[in-house]
Amino acid sequence: WRRNAGKDHVFVLGKITWDFRRDKVPWGSRFLELQEMQNPTKLLIERQPWQVNDIAIPHPTYFHPQTDEDIASWQIKIMNKPRQILVSFAGGARPD
Repeated sequence: WRRNAGKDHVFVLGKITWDFRRDKVPWGSRFLELQEMQNPTKLLIERQPWQVNDIAIPHPTYFHPQTDEDIASWQIKIMNKPRQILVSFAGGARPD
């Protein structure tokens, strides 16, 4: 973290960006407004348009493992892939 000030880190958040940019309300937080959160890449359901490192992703409902074996199978598949960047995303394209 210290070497690149968080620029080489990715956060995946399963809520809309605005839930993490709240000020003095009964829910949410100011998590994404913290100085430390300005450099990392953030994958969110809905992005803030003027934040270049907020990336919108589909709602996390595509990947529905039914058993522990489904999860283990996915993990084995990913671990056996040659990767230089250690990020895995479980998702799918929406039908037109």
